[in-house]
Amino acid sequence: MSDAPSTLSFICLAGIIYVYYRRSYFHDKIFAGVNQEKNNAHLEDLKAGKLEVMPNAEYLASMRGFKIARTRYLQALAYPILGTILMLVIGGNELSFPAAFLTFFTWFKWQKVGGEQYQSFALKHQPPKPKRNELGSAAFSDVPEKYAIEMADSYQVFLGFSACLKVNDKKHILTIAPSRSGKGTCLIVPNLIMPTDNSYVVLDIKGENAAVTARRQKELGKDIVIIDPWGVQENIGAKHGITPMTFNPLALLEGMSNEQLFEECTSIAELIAPMPKNVKDPFWINRARVLIRGLLLHHIKSEMPENWSLLAIYKALRLSEVEFIAHILLGSETPLAADDLNQFKGKAPSEKEFGSIVSSAQDATEFVRNISKGGGIAFNPKQLNEKSTAVYVCIPERAIETNYQWLRLVIGLCVRAISENVKNKQVERTVFLLDEAHYLGNMPEIRKALATSATYGICLWQFYQDIGQVQAAYGDYWHTIMNVGVQQFYKINDLNTQKYVSELLGDYTLELSNTSTNARGEKSRSESIIGTRLLKPEQVGTVPDIITRMDNKNYLLIAAPYYEGNISDAYDPNPLV
Repeated sequence: MSDAPSTLSFICLAGIIYVYYRRSYFHDKIFAGVNQEKNNAHLEDLKAGKLEVMPNAEYLASMRGFKIARTRYLQALAYPILGTILMLVIGGNELSFPAAFLTFFTWFKWQKVGGEQYQSFALKHQPPKPKRNELGSAAFSDVPEKYAIEMADSYQVFLGFSACLKVNDKKHILTIAPSRSGKGTCLIVPNLIMPTDNSYVVLDIKGENAAVTARRQKELGKDIVIIDPWGVQENIGAKHGITPMTFNPLALLEGMSNEQLFEECTSIAELIAPMPKNVKDPFWINRARVLIRGLLLHHIKSEMPENWSLLAIYKALRLSEVEFIAHILLGSETPLAADDLNQFKGKAPSEKEFGSIVSSAQDATEFVRNISKGGGIAFNPKQLNEKSTAVYVCIPERAIETNYQWLRLVIGLCVRAISENVKNKQVERTVFLLDEAHYLGNMPEIRKALATSATYGICLWQFYQDIGQVQAAYGDYWHTIMNVGVQQFYKINDLNTQKYVSELLGDYTLELSNTSTNARGEKSRSESIIGTRLLKPEQVGTVPDIITRMDNKNYLLIAAPYYEGNISDAYDPNPLV
């Protein structure tokens, strides 16, 4: 009987040795490579750009499964160790056979369960998480706790699952996503149905956002302002039942000093008459701005506030030649307008130079005819600071090209009203959701707000379709527009934008190893490193999540449409779907 336990002990010991041999073999196979030829080919393909290396984004996504497999492996490995201990303790008695059985059973389990999964995950998800950073340390990080969504924070801004800006995060946001990519359903609408105390100004082209979320905003206790001169809400069949309001930019000027009036009228003239892209001679637009400002100042100083209207400027610019000369002459007697209008006194629109100036001013004010329709209560942007308010600026797509100045006026004056009404501030944050922001063109108010207005509780969130739109709108200032606290990129299909994102995310250090065997069967191992993009340009457009960069770190946020959640009572059906 004594020989049998000894034989079993020997078999158990052989099994343990074999387990460790297999463990060592798989470890080398996983992390060192199968052979020198394969690793050399791998390195050459990688350098030539032929090999698609899985980026850290997918590596992080796979780590949960990898860790599960590794845990199973470690658990399985514990059994043969336990079997060995039992065998050594009990020696050659009747318990040796169960100990041996336990050892071999565990070896089998490790082979079929832990080992195979461990090997599968490790081989599939290359490269391993970089440990060296000589050639770059870029990676996709887990969202830190400070950006976690907290319903207790009533001023948060939702960035995608699962991250948000808290009330103390004074950041602006820029999102680049092509048309029909889901930026409205995954970002804009979710913010408008969340229970927050933010005020909102929404550039609502086609009127979908108001139709879907205005009722919800009202239920959350906000004042609802729908500025809709074209009757978009009625035309698309919105069900919220909220009456649109009007917007008179001149109503904001009441009670201002002469110095403030001059400054505000200068801004209004610039918003009405923007400088065209790639203009060769800005003379005509600059002179048209001076003429419009002079007419504004004369109108404000000669009429009662209840009669102030851009329609008066529109009509003045279209008077007959004799009437126009008389109007300029009368206006030049208004002290505040004299410096501007004296430059045109005695000149007739039929004269070539002055005629070109008048023509430029007429073109710039053509939109006024459309926005002067309808009645209703007038909206004062100052209330954005005083009470939680949701403002929807609606315009049909067909009207944008000829009426974009009106959009500039509403958005620009809302920004100015918030930054200039600080003493009555009751709302901590006003979020500007500017979809299709390229229609606004180059807005000085936005450039200034990006530099200073975060301190006033303004959060500018601009949406563009590609980086070319930013460059076209702001020219040499486009880097300033892009340099915001939060940059997001989603479903990018434009090559220039893909290249920009790839460079922005940075490089990481990839470690490669080669294992070779000489003629005597001796193994040697060599290691090398290369720097590679976290995401190559062609990979940027394939990422299903929202690529987000903030605090000089990269994140992947899940994009989930609002209608996929169990919150159907928080929004109305989209009448355009």
